[in-house]
Amino acid sequence: APWVHCPLAGRPQSCSCRPGSSRPGIFGPASEIGAFRAFATHVCKEASSHADLTEQELLGLGVARCPVCGDAHCILGQGGLLQHISGCRDLRHTSYVAAQAEASATWKRDYANRILAAIP
Repeated sequence: APWVHCPLAGRPQSCSCRPGSSRPGIFGPASEIGAFRAFATHVCKEASSHADLTEQELLGLGVARCPVCGDAHCILGQGGLLQHISGCRDLRHTSYVAAQAEASATWKRDYANRILAAIP
């Protein structure tokens, strides 16, 4: 089975997963959501070391940064990114959720209007 690992593992002068450290950069099997949570926690705790990881690299590892606060969260499962965004009481997050809902409603309305306009 594939494993969830830190892409910086083995790089000198990187995060705590550097060569010779007690943590080899492996967080568990990809079949367990806890491995992704552990990796997301690692990315948050050592944010400066992981700042250069692209969004695509993180998504490939099952983790995404919150578009509001920048914290890393696993993509799926309880405690994942969507729960973080919708469940956080921080005003920045509630404003983001409201803006997303408004954008979605606008898109649906515009799409319906385009369909209706195409009907002779």
